[in-house]
Amino acid sequence: MSIFNVATPMSRFGNLPRLQEMMSGQNVKWHLLLDIGATVGEVPDFIQVHNLRPPAPGFFPGHWFYNIFIDEGIEDDEYYNLMTDDDFFEPGMFDKIRPFDDPVIVTSMDRGKWGVLWATPEHMRTSLVGLEQIHVKGWLIKQWRLNGFYEADGFLIEGLWREHQDKFRFVPEAHCYFNYLPPGNAALW
Repeated sequence: MSIFNVATPMSRFGNLPRLQEMMSGQNVKWHLLLDIGATVGEVPDFIQVHNLRPPAPGFFPGHWFYNIFIDEGIEDDEYYNLMTDDDFFEPGMFDKIRPFDDPVIVTSMDRGKWGVLWATPEHMRTSLVGLEQIHVKGWLIKQWRLNGFYEADGFLIEGLWREHQDKFRFVPEAHCYFNYLPPGNAALW
C-alpha cells in the first residue's frame, strides 16, 4: 500500500484545528512546515513539525519551504503533495487514489463559485492546475524545485507533464478544495 505525505507551510494558525481534524481521517503523514522558532504545541503522531529557515527576500514562502523540505530528505517510494494552509481534501480522497501506483497522481480541484479544475491532461498547464492536485513519488519530485514566483507550481507541473506524460494517472473523481478555509474562502465558497 502506498504511503502519502502532505506538506503544509503554516502561517494561518487559526486554520490548524480544522485542518488537523480533516487530516486525521486521511491516513497520511502530515508535515507542518514552519519558520524557525514557530510552535504549534503538542501534535498527534501522524503530524511531523519541521522548523525551517525563513525564505529568501522575494521568494514565495510556500515554495521556499517545500524546496527545503525536499532537500532535507524524502523517501523515493512515498508520495508527496503540497497543500496550503487554507485548502482542504474531501473526506476519503486518499482512499480514492491509494489503489494506484503511478509516479504522479492528479486529482480535481474544486474552487467553489469559480468551478472545478478537472484532473485531465488538458489542464496540465499554468493557471489550470495546482500543487494541491498532484501527488508525486519522492524519486521523481527530488529532481524538481519550485522557483520563487507564485505561479511556479504550474510551471513545475507543466515540466513534469512535458517530460513524463507516461507516468501520470488522472483520478477526476477525487477532489481537493482550493481556498476552502478563511480568510481565502470569502470570495469562493
